[in-house]
Parts: sequence; structure tokens; C-alpha cells
Amino acid sequence: MQTLSEIRALLAERGLRPRHRLGQNFLHDKNQITRLVDAADVGSGDLVLEVGPGTGALTEALLERGAEIVACEIDRDLAGILRDRLGDRISLVEGDCLAVGRVELMFTRSEVRDREEARALLARAQVEIPTMDYRDGSRSNLGVTGESTVRSRQHRIRQWAGAEHVTLAVVFTDLIASVALTDAIGNEAMEDVRRIHFDAVRRAVNDHAGYEIKTNGDSFMVGFHTAVNAVGFALDLQAAPGDDRLRVRAAAHIGPVVVAEDDVQGAAVCYAARILDHARKGGVWVSREVKGHLDQEKAAWQRVLTWRHHPQRELRGFPGQHDLWSVNEDL
Repeated sequence: MQTLSEIRALLAERGLRPRHRLGQNFLHDKNQITRLVDAADVGSGDLVLEVGPGTGALTEALLERGAEIVACEIDRDLAGILRDRLGDRISLVEGDCLAVGRVELMFTRSEVRDREEARALLARAQVEIPTMDYRDGSRSNLGVTGESTVRSRQHRIRQWAGAEHVTLAVVFTDLIASVALTDAIGNEAMEDVRRIHFDAVRRAVNDHAGYEIKTNGDSFMVGFHTAVNAVGFALDLQAAPGDDRLRVRAAAHIGPVVVAEDDVQGAAVCYAARILDHARKGGVWVSREVKGHLDQEKAAWQRVLTWRHHPQRELRGFPGQHDLWSVNEDL
């Protein structure tokens, strides 16, 4: 996917700048692009109308999912960039999408003459169009037609989890001293570093059969079916965060959770988050339950780990004292 630096270079090569009269803002945050594509539930062979594709950042992500794309771009300079970069991989319509009478492409390959005919076509087909406000992803901003988006993501999470009520290992990750690094290298460079880190996280999630539940800033919440996979993911990410300047801290707990709409909730989730509070200086921290699973598993790769016991720790919101364990605090 395109980085902000790449988009700026594409525009600079042609002497272009964003045209505010057209409301041009170029989508470049890979995390948001992934959320948009996931929310749209686009798959191989799906026909997508993208209005205002710009330099093609979202377009490329849709192509990776196997979608057939009709891209409508009113800015002919940007249309030239799309033509050079993507060629015949997309159907490119130059001009105002509604003015050129191509609104029908969102719903059908048939031609329509005007908006009223398009509305009638929609009514006959009983088409439901999912939409979302990707800036916060809140259900309240989706509207009635967005219910399909919520249902689609909910179905995927439940399909992966196996049930609405299930036992999962939950991992929280976060970057250490990312503010200081941003101050040292600047916002633009840090955005590129963060994007590389997000790629590394998602590769590690896939390698350990996990599920990315959500992100918040630099932090990820990931689910796993086993404690062994959860800790394996955290250790691999700590060893290869995507950039040598980054340090990762992580916390894991296993317990019963509830798959609610597009999220995973429950005391076990809160417990894992509270463990992360103790990992301020780094390392992979786990609960007694996770450590117990590891001890029973006795996997070969665990033999090289040197665990440190932290007895009688307080976890905000949970009564009593709790045994925690950590490894690799100096990495």
C-alpha cells in the first residue's frame, strides 16, 4: 500500500498539489485502509465502484482482495496517475460520476439514464449498501444501511472464535517510547515506521493463527485459541517489530470471553489490559493461567526462556493480589 511519502512523490513528479475546491484528502493510513476493506467485506469477483480514488491507495487494497473495480475520478491529472499505475487492472471513468451517468455501476453492469432510473433499479433488486464512518468506526454513525457491515464483521469474528461464549487467550501489545521516537525523527518518518510495524504485527498474527480484534493508536488487541500461540506471537513480535528502533511490550491472559458484535469483551480482556500496566519497561508479561498452560505444553522453544516471577501484584479493578510472570524485559 502507498505511504504518505510515496503519495507526495507521485504528486511532485507531475507538479500537482491537493485541490481543495474538490475536497481532496489522500487516504494513506494503512490501518484505516484495512479497516475500510474489512468492513466492506469485499471478496474475489465483487464489483466495486470507487468514487474519487485519488492516487489509488484504497484501489490497490481492493485489488489485492480480488475485487473488480470501476474507479471514477473527476480530477484528470489524478486519473492519469491511476492509468499509469494500474492500467487495465481497473475500469477508469474520468469525470463527475453522477454527471456522466455511471451511478449504476455501483449496483449493476447495466446502463441507466438518470438517478431516478438508478433508484428504481435499486428498489427492484432490494440492494443494501453497507457504509461506515472509518474515522471512529462507531455503530451509531453507520446508519440503517450500515447494519450489514456490523453483521459481516460480527460473523467473521464469531466464525473464527467458534461461538459467542468461548475461552480465548487475549494479547495486548504497545510500543515503548514511541512519542520520543516521533519527536526525534518527525511525524512523517514515524508514520512510515508505524506502518511497517503494523505489517509486522499482522504477519505475526497470521503466523500464530490469531485474530486481530482492534487497534488503538500503537496498541493491538489480538485473540488466540491457545496460550502457547499467544505467547509465541508476542515473543516473535518483540524480536521483529518491523524497525530496529522500536521496542514492544505485551501482556497475555486466557479466560472466558463474549464475542459481542464486532468486539471481544469480558473480565479476561480487562485482566490482560491490566497486566500490560505492569510492562511499562518492556517484556512479555503473562497471567498465572497463561504460565500454567505453557508449563503443561512443554514446547521445545520454551526451554530457552528465563521467566521471572512477580508475586502479589495488584491489578486495578480486580480484588486481591495476583501472580504474574515476565520474560525478555531487557529487550
